[in-house]
Amino acid sequence: MAVRAVGGLSAVVAGRRAGLWVWEVVGMGLDGFVGRDDEVGRLRDLVSEVAAGVGGVVWVVGEPGIGKSALVDVGLGGAAAGGVRVFRGGGDELTQSFALRLMADCLGVGRGVVDGFRLEIADLLAGRGWGGSGAGGG
Repeated sequence: MAVRAVGGLSAVVAGRRAGLWVWEVVGMGLDGFVGRDDEVGRLRDLVSEVAAGVGGVVWVVGEPGIGKSALVDVGLGGAAAGGVRVFRGGGDELTQSFALRLMADCLGVGRGVVDGFRLEIADLLAGRGWGGSGAGGG
């Protein structure tokens, strides 16, 4: 973000005269998203890698209300146009012990799945993949 000093003002704040500086935002970040150019760029780079055949998962963590969802919206906004399917999910303190459940929710995997892609994942998660041993061998 780039700013330009507009000038100083004098104002009365809580009964006291105070000097204030006024700044104008003259340059925004990528897509008008202020202060997250590096993060948005990294997400877009990861989308390009996925489009080129390098798989991956991105975990965005942080305190509530700091803009995680907005960051993901901007960073992954063009993924579909590049042929990349994006699956999203969310967790909280109650679900942190079940990270795999979050991934299953993200992928839309669960009971009643009929999509072949998701059905295969559901079977693997339930131990029905790799020869049904549940241990990854087959």
